[in-house]
Amino acid sequence: NGLMKLGISKVGSEARTYYPHGTSHYLGLDVHDQGTYRTFQANTVITVEPGIYIPVGSDCDE
Repeated sequence: NGLMKLGISKVGSEARTYYPHGTSHYLGLDVHDQGTYRTFQANTVITVEPGIYIPVGSDCDE
């Protein structure tokens, strides 16, 4: 778990605390387009969202 390697979480089950979403989503006519969730086709556009969110007062090391 990358969050553990960074010292942000102590156990893997804490990941959702700092990363409460998926890695990506389809991008289409609507920002969060439903997509097909099958093999990508030509011109399929997805986002990549590698961000982590550390709440104020969190137990992780500053």
